[in-house]
Amino acid sequence: MNKIKEIENLIYTVLKTSNKLSQPSEIDLRDAIDKAILMLSIINPSVKFDDADKKMVQDSFFSNLNIKMDMGTRLVNQDTYKPWLPARKAEIEKDSYYWPRYRKYLEDEKGWNHDIVDRLGEVSDEILELLGNPIKQDSWIGTWSRKGLLLGDIQSGKTSNYLALCNKAADAGYKVIILLTGTIETLRRQTQQRVDEGFVGRSSKDILSQKKSEKYIGVGLYNRSRIPVPFTSDTGDFNAKKLNSLNFTLNTVNEPVIFVLKKNKKILDNLISWLTHFNIDNEGEKIDLPLLLIDDEADNASVNTRKPEEDPTAINHGIRNILDLFSRKNYLGVTATPFANIFIDPDEEEKIEQLDLFPSDFIYALSPPTNYIGSVKIFGAEAEFGDFVEGITDIIQDSPDPDENHFKSKNKSYHDVPELPFSLKKAVVYFCLVNTVRDLDNYERTHRSMLINVSQYVNVQKGVFDLLKLYFDKIRKDILFYASESWEKAKKNTTMSLFNSLWEEYELSEKTGYAWSEIQNKLYDSMAPIEIQVINQKSKQKLDYGLYSDTGLRVIAIGGNSLSRGLTLEGLCVSYFYRNSQMYDTLMQMGRWFGYRDGYDHLFRIWMMEETIGWYKYITLATKELREEIDEMRRLDMTPRDFGLKVRQDIPSLFVTARNKMRNSDNIERWIIIAGELIETPKLIANQKQLKDNLIRTDQLIKGLLPYQSDEELGNRILFENIPKEIIGQYIKEFAAHPVHIPFSPKDLSQHIFNNKEQDFWDIGIIGGSGVTLNEKECVRYLSQEVKNMNIKLSERNITRNGGYLNISGKSARLGTRGATKLGLSADDKREAEEKFYSQNLKTQKGKPKQIDDKTYLIMERKPILLIYFVAPNTKVLSDMKPIIGDTPLVGLSLGFPKSLPGTNSEKIKYVINKVAMNTLLDYETALTEEEGDEFD
Repeated sequence: MNKIKEIENLIYTVLKTSNKLSQPSEIDLRDAIDKAILMLSIINPSVKFDDADKKMVQDSFFSNLNIKMDMGTRLVNQDTYKPWLPARKAEIEKDSYYWPRYRKYLEDEKGWNHDIVDRLGEVSDEILELLGNPIKQDSWIGTWSRKGLLLGDIQSGKTSNYLALCNKAADAGYKVIILLTGTIETLRRQTQQRVDEGFVGRSSKDILSQKKSEKYIGVGLYNRSRIPVPFTSDTGDFNAKKLNSLNFTLNTVNEPVIFVLKKNKKILDNLISWLTHFNIDNEGEKIDLPLLLIDDEADNASVNTRKPEEDPTAINHGIRNILDLFSRKNYLGVTATPFANIFIDPDEEEKIEQLDLFPSDFIYALSPPTNYIGSVKIFGAEAEFGDFVEGITDIIQDSPDPDENHFKSKNKSYHDVPELPFSLKKAVVYFCLVNTVRDLDNYERTHRSMLINVSQYVNVQKGVFDLLKLYFDKIRKDILFYASESWEKAKKNTTMSLFNSLWEEYELSEKTGYAWSEIQNKLYDSMAPIEIQVINQKSKQKLDYGLYSDTGLRVIAIGGNSLSRGLTLEGLCVSYFYRNSQMYDTLMQMGRWFGYRDGYDHLFRIWMMEETIGWYKYITLATKELREEIDEMRRLDMTPRDFGLKVRQDIPSLFVTARNKMRNSDNIERWIIIAGELIETPKLIANQKQLKDNLIRTDQLIKGLLPYQSDEELGNRILFENIPKEIIGQYIKEFAAHPVHIPFSPKDLSQHIFNNKEQDFWDIGIIGGSGVTLNEKECVRYLSQEVKNMNIKLSERNITRNGGYLNISGKSARLGTRGATKLGLSADDKREAEEKFYSQNLKTQKGKPKQIDDKTYLIMERKPILLIYFVAPNTKVLSDMKPIIGDTPLVGLSLGFPKSLPGTNSEKIKYVINKVAMNTLLDYETALTEEEGDEFD
C-alpha cells in the first residue's frame, strides 16, 4: 500500500473517532491529517510527508468524501419472491469471510470511500435476497429457478457490483458461480484478472498450473486462509482436460468454484459435456449445488433471435442448457443497454420451459455514484461536460477519388488510409498535453489511455497505426530537440507551435494553473513513454495494464469491435471516435469514454462527427425515458411481466437494437407531456427556397402583430401580447423545419396548439442579437416596411451542414439565448420563479451556483410563448454557408409551454414497445381514439 492510501485510512480513523466523518470542515480535515501523519511516523518512521503531499491528500480526501451513491430501484414479481436473507443475516455475518476481505481491498487498495463501500454492501444484499436461498431448509422446496436483470450504466462499475455479489453469495453458501463475459477473449481475460483480484486472491494461472509459488494478489493480501477455486484462468478459457488432470470437479473442492467464460458455442458445449459426464452421478439427475450464473453484457449474444418454432440461437441454447443441469439456479443478466432484453417474449417461457431469458422475477436498476460521468452529463439537455465534445469536420468520405477517403470507402476492409486528418493529429497532441499536466500534478504512475475507434476493419486499423506511428515519431523527435530551447527559438518549429496553440485554444493554463513554460520543460519526459497499440482479435498485442502496475501504462489504443464493448480503458483521457451504427445499444456500448475521471475531469476530451453527437443526444434521451419507465413500474408496484416497456424511436436511420432481437415488438405513437418544456428548431432544411419562405412567412406574421405590440421598453427585444392561438398554430404548421429533429414536428405541434383548450392566447417575442440589422442585408427586399422599421438585429450562431439539413447551433443543439423565456413575465413573477429555482438547486456537484435554465420561467400561471430569432452564420463559417443560404437570415423558433395540469400539454412521439405492452395496445388505442377522434392511425 502506498503512503497516500495509508494516510487516508488513518484520516478516516481519526475523523470517525471524533465523530466528524460525515461533514468535516477544512480545519477538521487539516487537524486529522496532522494527527494521521504523526501516527504513521510512529508506525513507519521511514515515511515522510511534505507540504505538497499534504495538499494532495487533502484534495483527494475531500473529493472522495463527497462521493455519494443511492440505493438502486428494484422491481419484484411478488408471486415468485420469497424473502430469506433477513432470517439468515446474523448467521451469515457472524461467519462471513469473503465480503470483509473484498471490502478491505476496495478501501485500502482501491481507495474507495467508506460510505460508498457500505452502500455497495447494502445494494449487494438487496440483489442477493432477490436470488434463491442457497441453503436447503425444510420450509423451502428443493428445486427453484430465478431470472433477473441487473441494469447499470456504461463503464459505471458494474464489475465491482457483481464481484461484491459473488463475495456475498459465497458467504451465504453458493458453491458454483459461472460468469459469462462478451464474445471477445480480451474482455474475458480482463474480467478473469478482476475476478482473481476481487474474489479469488491468487492468480488463476498459478492455481490451475499447480504452481507452488505462494503469490497472493488483491483480496488475498488481506486474508488467505480460504481461497475460491477458479476453473478458468487469465491465460485460457474452460479446458476440461486440464480440470480432469487436476481431479477437479464441483464436488472435490470445498470452497466455491468460479468459471469465467466467453460466449462461444464450443466453450459452452464443452462445459455442458463436462458437467454432465463428470459431475452428475446418474443420468437424468440434476446437480444439487446452488448455481449463480451471471451473464455480463446480457444483451449481446445471449438473446434468442429466432422464431418460437425454430431452434434457438447457439449461445442462448447453451445458457439454458447449463441452467437446466442444476436443481437450484439463478440467471442474472447484467447490462447497461437492456433494449434487446426487454423485447424477449415472456409468454414463450410459459409454453416451453426456459425457452428464453426474460427477467420475469426481478429487475434491479443500479444508481451510479455522483462522480460518474455518463451520457446525461455529456450529451444530456443540460450537459455539464457538453463542451468537452468536439465535432470532427475535416474527414472526407464516399469521395469519387479514393485517395480522399480517410477511414471509409467502397473497398471496405481493403481500403488504404491515405493520410491522417488534422483532427486526429490534434487529438494526439492534446493527449500528450494531458499526460504532461498529470505528471505535473504528481500522478506520474497512473494509467493514461487514448482511444481511436474509426473502423471495424483490421486493415484500416493497421493503416491508421502505421501513419500514426510515423507522425508520433516525428513530433517526439521535434519535442526532444526543441522543447529544451528558449521559447523564442522553439516556437519556430511547427510541432512546438502546434502544441502551444492547442494549449491556448483549450485554455489549459486557466484550467490547470500551469504556465506554458512548465509544460514545455516537462513535455518530452511525459510523452516519451507513450505506446501505440492495435487492439483486435488478430493483434499479438494485449492491452494489459497489470504489467505496468508500478509505472503506469500510457497508451494510444487503436481498434474496432474489441474496443467497443465491455473493455475498460484505464485512465481514458482522449477519445477519437469515427464509427456509425444504426442501433442504440451498439452506439452506447462504443462509448468507452463514459466512467470516472476523478482528478482529471477538467481535462478529458472526445472527438466525433457532428451527426454522431446528435445521435448520442437522442439515444441519451431515449435511455433516460426507459429508466423513467422502470421508476414508474416501481412506483406502481408492477413487474416486467405485467407492465409494458417502450423505447423512443423517432429517427428513421436509428434502431433500438438489431431487428432480429425485436421480432417481439411493435411500433406505436404515444402522447407525452410537454408542459414546462422549451422546444426549439436547431435543425433546418438546407434548401434556399424553404429558408426564404420561412423568412417571408415570418415577415407577414410580424406585420400582422403590430396591434398586439407591448409598449414596454425591452432593449433589443420586442414583445407582442395576447395573440390568439389560431395565428400561432397556422404559422407553426407552415414553418419549414427539418423532420430529422423530431421534437419540433410542425404538424403535431400545430395540432396541439389548435386543440389545446387551456391556452387560447400566446405571447410572441423577437429576440435581437448582436449582429447587424435586417435592413443592412440583401434580404431587405423580402421584408415589409413595417418590419424594416423595427431595426431587428441578427443573432450570430455556429452553423454546420450535415447532408440535407443545417445545424443552426452547431454541436450545442441550442438555438436560444438563456433566460429569454422570462419575456412577458412581471417582475414579481420573475423574482418568484428565480427564488424557487435556487431553493431547489442550491449548488452543482462542484459547489458552484447553478445557472437558471429556460424552464424556470415557464410557470403555470403564464401564457405560452413563441420566441423568434433571425440568425446569421458566424463569420468563421460564412463562406461555407453562402452557397446554401445566400444572404437570407435563418429564422429559428423556440416554443415555451408553461407548466400545467397533467394531460393538457402533449405531443406525439414514436416508440417501439415490447410484447407486454403490445398486449395492452387495444386499450391504449381505444383511449387515444376517444381523446383524438379520427387522428389516431
